[in-house]
Amino acid sequence: MIAKTKLVPGVAGFQAYEDYISGIEPGSFFLPVASPATDGKLLISVIVPFFNTPDKYLVPLLDSLTSQSFSDWELIMADSSTDEARARVIEDYSHRDGRFQYLRLAENTGIAGNTNQALVHVTGTYVAFADHDDTLSPHALNEVAIAITEHPGADILYSDEDAISDDGLLRKRPFFKPAWSPHMFLEMNYTNHLSVIRTDLVREVGGLRPQMDGAQDYDLLLRLHGRDVKREVIHIPKILYHWREAEQSTSRDVSHKEYVLDAGIQALLEHLDRLGVDNDGVDPAVGRPGWYRIRPRQRCRAEVVVMVAEDETVNKHFAHLLQQRTHCEWVTPVFTCLSPDSNLQEHERGRDEDVLVIIRAMYLPEEATWLDDLAGVLALPDTAAVAPLLVQDTGSCLYEAGYVDVGGALRPLFPGADLQEDGVVGPVDLVRDVDGLSSQVIAFSRSSSQAALTASGVIDGRGCDGRLVLWGHLRFAARRVPYRNRYLNDNVALLGSKVVLRTEPRRRH
Repeated sequence: MIAKTKLVPGVAGFQAYEDYISGIEPGSFFLPVASPATDGKLLISVIVPFFNTPDKYLVPLLDSLTSQSFSDWELIMADSSTDEARARVIEDYSHRDGRFQYLRLAENTGIAGNTNQALVHVTGTYVAFADHDDTLSPHALNEVAIAITEHPGADILYSDEDAISDDGLLRKRPFFKPAWSPHMFLEMNYTNHLSVIRTDLVREVGGLRPQMDGAQDYDLLLRLHGRDVKREVIHIPKILYHWREAEQSTSRDVSHKEYVLDAGIQALLEHLDRLGVDNDGVDPAVGRPGWYRIRPRQRCRAEVVVMVAEDETVNKHFAHLLQQRTHCEWVTPVFTCLSPDSNLQEHERGRDEDVLVIIRAMYLPEEATWLDDLAGVLALPDTAAVAPLLVQDTGSCLYEAGYVDVGGALRPLFPGADLQEDGVVGPVDLVRDVDGLSSQVIAFSRSSSQAALTASGVIDGRGCDGRLVLWGHLRFAARRVPYRNRYLNDNVALLGSKVVLRTEPRRRH
């Protein structure tokens, strides 16, 4: 167990975390349940691959399991240690609890292969994945069991997470995740830990793939999500997993493990292929090892409607500037100039372009491929509209990053924030599914564009068939002349331009 909890001094954006740990978190967990069965007894199987695991990691992990407030679980210990002395120690520890099942593997076949051997012995309806140097909150499996009871059709569940120091004494880097955001998931495996999946689904897709070692869990989850498959994904907005910053751990630094990045790129490329979405490849995100930038594409015709000013000359001049900054290899653009008070619905009658882009304010793209980018996002499943980040003319300050539902009202996300700002919900320039988008720069597929034709402010996506996407990879800078359930994590609130941790306990439901 973690002996001490303390915020790492000097970490920007997390000043409230120590208060959260001591004042908010303890009252957020449910009381233990005996067996919240939906159809018979619920058993959760935990798989952990072990490899020469030292006591300083082994003991805290096993203690965090035996201390669970939920009792109906099993641990499948797949041990591929090359040090026979360590293997004997691990096996000895496995005798301390009847729910531990020790498997001595004949050889080390990698994390995916070792996990698959453990999967054969799983008897639970759901399987949870953990690493041998991490720990679980003592309430982790209880929270999962209750979520399954409340959502008996759940296919995949995930929780919030944080990191712990190598000695296990410090908690740091909390990540309060959004509700299921499939477009953000294409940028990184943000669900990561704690991930719990229905066992039959894992087996149905053949388990983990050894050729994807390093990103095997990301690859597994991507394979579970297809164009014609709708999974019920449940987010538990509580920190249930502590990812250790152990030596050589990807939680500390993934940049020294190129095979991890390569596997993630390959997993995403194959996923786009399964979705039937053309692309210009997948690149590692600059300065963010383990994160990616996908470049979905579609061959189509797009009408770009420029309506930034009443003055026809200004409109035409801005459209000319926009065309100069537009380079398309996939999209055939048609530029149209209209006054802001034009009847768009009347104008759109009889148009046959596949994509409609509306530009109502003087923002120009930073990348010439902007139109290929926006149209490509619209080719992804379940996408109603997409918009770029809008930044002020200095290029360093955010103006528009979509809207989120706060207490039933749409509120702007990160207004005025520095583009380099990071925080408890991640960097401000992530790809995000949001509850609303500004109509200042926005793209729609022609079939779902009606909401934009009359809106001059915020496009409200709550209740619409597809998702509204803030494509954080793409920025438009100002030039002088996003049915979603609440996006924000329940543990955070908006305070001006900041996303901050709550300072008052949430009411338990």
